[in-house]
Amino acid sequence: MDGSFLQKFEFYGWAASEKEATIKADKAADVIKSTISRFLPSFSFIHEVNKGKIAAFRGVSETGKGAFYSSGGFMCSGCKSFFAPDSVYQSTEPPVNEAEPEEPLTDIYTPGAHTIPLLCEQLGLDNKDTLKAMLYTIEVPDGGKELLFAMIRGDRNISIKKLSAFVESKFSGASFRRAEPDEIVGSFGEVAGFCGPVGVPGNVNMVADASLKNGKNFVVGGNRPDYHRKGCCWKRDFEPPVADLLLYEESLPCPECGGVLKETELRDLCHIECYYLNSNTQEEPVLSCRDREGLHLWPYRWKGSISLESVLLAVFEKGKIDNLK
Repeated sequence: MDGSFLQKFEFYGWAASEKEATIKADKAADVIKSTISRFLPSFSFIHEVNKGKIAAFRGVSETGKGAFYSSGGFMCSGCKSFFAPDSVYQSTEPPVNEAEPEEPLTDIYTPGAHTIPLLCEQLGLDNKDTLKAMLYTIEVPDGGKELLFAMIRGDRNISIKKLSAFVESKFSGASFRRAEPDEIVGSFGEVAGFCGPVGVPGNVNMVADASLKNGKNFVVGGNRPDYHRKGCCWKRDFEPPVADLLLYEESLPCPECGGVLKETELRDLCHIECYYLNSNTQEEPVLSCRDREGLHLWPYRWKGSISLESVLLAVFEKGKIDNLK
């Protein structure tokens, strides 16, 4: 040791399977939490969705705006849990209109209602009963293009990080962007602002946020100008692949207790992640192994890091607050 301050402590390991890598990462997280929580009772891990990662955990504590190693997040007013904009969403929230009988699918004339607010104003709807549609162009590594129809409840927004993770899982190495008008017209026709999930062309990829699953009687785009469809029901009328696409925002309900999320500032203390190493991985691309039959394999890796400087700042900050009480 040369006496200099060790700013970051790093640790890592390898595993033969996704399950083993996840278990080891979870154990590391448990050890870190039990240690840091002795000094920072508010310390918690946030499970985030990240492109190319099997799992990604970020250890945080609450701090003030402008503090070192801080970033924006949310805290539940009820259970005091922390969330980042791209946290994994796991909720027991019931499907939309679960208790209602299924309505018939009916076309309705909605002139000029090309946005969710305009549609809700025109029909007197709650925006949770509508479906928000976004169209993206996926550019695959071989130069080809695919159109992606992504949808979520009308009262929520799509996380680009989560959508990126979904695209990577289906099209390895691909990038995506908002679809251009001519690309939309090429598949749907002139229906900007009125795209819906019923009758989507076969060459269009689809993904729905989990909040739509098993919902009933949504009002959705009619896939023709100035028309929507009401009474749209999951499974009967549409059932695309499902993914967690939700962007956490202030005032959303907490997925753990139903309380209201409030903006707060979070200090990053540590990170843990695990991922699959393969020929496309930029980090350590030569690392591989073979099984007993000689089959070439790429292993799983888990790794973590603790910012000692950030932890000490958080402990010092908490000490100052405690002294003021």
